[in-house]
Amino acid sequence: MKLFDLLNEYAHMTPDNVAFIDNTCSVTYSRLWQLILANRNILLEKGFGNQAVAYKIESQIKFAIDFLCLAATGCWVLPISSDVSEDTYNRLSTVHEISFAIDSTFLSDNYSGQSHESFDQDEDSCGIYHLTSGSTGEPKLCVRSLNALREEGSAFKQLLSLQASRIVSLSPIYHSFALGAAYMATLVSGASVYLFDKFIPRQAVDIIGIWQANIIIAVPVMIKAIATVSLLKEYDFSKLSIVLVGTGNVPAEIKVVFKERFGVFISSNYGSTETGGFISRLTEDPAESIGKEMEGTELKLVRQDGSEARIGEEGEAHVKCKYMMSAYLGGGFETFDKDGLFPMGDIMAKDADGFYYIKGRIKNLINVGGKKVNPKEVEDALLRYPGIRDCIVCKAMRTSDQEIVKAVIVGEGLDETNIRTYLRQGLADYKIPSLIEFVDSIERNVLGKFVKQGIM
Repeated sequence: MKLFDLLNEYAHMTPDNVAFIDNTCSVTYSRLWQLILANRNILLEKGFGNQAVAYKIESQIKFAIDFLCLAATGCWVLPISSDVSEDTYNRLSTVHEISFAIDSTFLSDNYSGQSHESFDQDEDSCGIYHLTSGSTGEPKLCVRSLNALREEGSAFKQLLSLQASRIVSLSPIYHSFALGAAYMATLVSGASVYLFDKFIPRQAVDIIGIWQANIIIAVPVMIKAIATVSLLKEYDFSKLSIVLVGTGNVPAEIKVVFKERFGVFISSNYGSTETGGFISRLTEDPAESIGKEMEGTELKLVRQDGSEARIGEEGEAHVKCKYMMSAYLGGGFETFDKDGLFPMGDIMAKDADGFYYIKGRIKNLINVGGKKVNPKEVEDALLRYPGIRDCIVCKAMRTSDQEIVKAVIVGEGLDETNIRTYLRQGLADYKIPSLIEFVDSIERNVLGKFVKQGIM
């Protein structure tokens, strides 16, 4: 069933159920449908249908509504967020001739006089232009139709067994992980999702407890924050059943603290802006694994010689799923392999039980005298050393053509010699950092990914 047909059905069958809620207001399915109808009519009357729209996000809940209103008129929407430079958006908008720019004040909040009518919108001809750097590091826009987004929501609905669930999305829904796992999953299942314009750890815990949330969608840095923030009161978290974390690993000690506070273990999800989420682990063990393929996913690991990796061997993940992007906007980038699978750029291994493990990224491999060093392997070893709180391993250049391993480390009372001695217990000599730099902190963005400027 099409997404808009589903929303119309929910507006009829469960009109008072809440779709979106934040700290200022809530939007029922009935009101959501009325807003879609009202704004669709307004946009079509003004001749704004079937075009590309740059949308400046000022409110999560308003974006959640307005995206649907624009898609209902056949529009493709480029979300503009504050965590990406304005220059990046301006360049992309110019290249792709996206001249229609709006913000949250453009569409109406008035839905009076609208009937529960239906309409027929081709959901393959509207959707989202999602900003990504992909495996090349160059900003570009991937094209994902509304139909593809609905398919991803359906995959998460099945994975999470969603019905009238209460989902708290700590991650912003304009990022691909929460777009599928929280926003679209809510819409296809008739669930409710709590949205935050600003992540404040203590406030987030208050909402999880007071609202009796069933599911949390978050990234590692947020999990650490809500697990360790001091609380002003105790809550009953017994309704909480799943905490799904994307875009990185949660340290083992934080997993322990989190389970002690909330009573549930941390599950994981893996994907990308291009593909949506397609691997998940909803079991506590193996904790190091990102999980198994979600429904409808074709995944193979490709070795450097082009052959498919066997169990236990490492290879680059190549994936195909029914809700992935159709292309990069404007083309010009090599996208799919000869079998139509998308190369993720991540090195993985699969165990005998079907669980996948991330081993690093191809573009981050360091060539030390012809031998390849996986930075993640060195980072994992460093993080096991007492006193190291955070680290980044990357390449540095000794000469114009000689790469060496560099480690940037956050911690106290640390000594380079002792660290190298410790690393040699488990790593080959060529993997030991030649250059170690101690810093007070490593800057990371809202998703917990480090900001490269000044590091590499």
